[in-house]
Amino acid sequence: MEAKQRMEERIWAYMDGLLDGKEKAAVEKLLITDPAWKRCHDSLRDLDRTLHSVSLEEPSMRFTKNVMDQITSLQVAPATRTYVNKRIIYGIGGFFLLLITATLAYVIPQLDFSQTSPQQFPVKLPSMEFDWSRYVNPTTLQVFFILDAVAALFFLDRYLQRKKTGWQSGTAK
Repeated sequence: MEAKQRMEERIWAYMDGLLDGKEKAAVEKLLITDPAWKRCHDSLRDLDRTLHSVSLEEPSMRFTKNVMDQITSLQVAPATRTYVNKRIIYGIGGFFLLLITATLAYVIPQLDFSQTSPQQFPVKLPSMEFDWSRYVNPTTLQVFFILDAVAALFFLDRYLQRKKTGWQSGTAK
């Protein structure tokens, strides 16, 4: 099978004039001496003539107009701003604004502007006499990551379910 394919490739290259002198002479010799090569050359030459004699079909003059009319009849997806709920954006922005305000409200009253030495940190942080090693260990971290993975999969499933029902009803949510 591979030999026949290789033979056809060499004959096509011969017919297209892509072979150099030595290869061209070798193919011409095979065409004269080998009947299988001669049959293959005749069939490929007939195929080439047939392909050249076939006229290409041209689309009608209104082809583009017909296609565009069909596209406009389909339901177009709504603009992206309908995908994003503005209340969510405002809620996230408000949360970060509240977080920055609370941090500044905690730090500013503790600043001591009377100190002139830049070596000391002017904010008095509360001392933490808490043994974190009792609570933060590999087991608790693994449980935390597993719960996060389960929550992420749950939310992904809900998102895909909503999207699927939106596709089935014909509207994207």
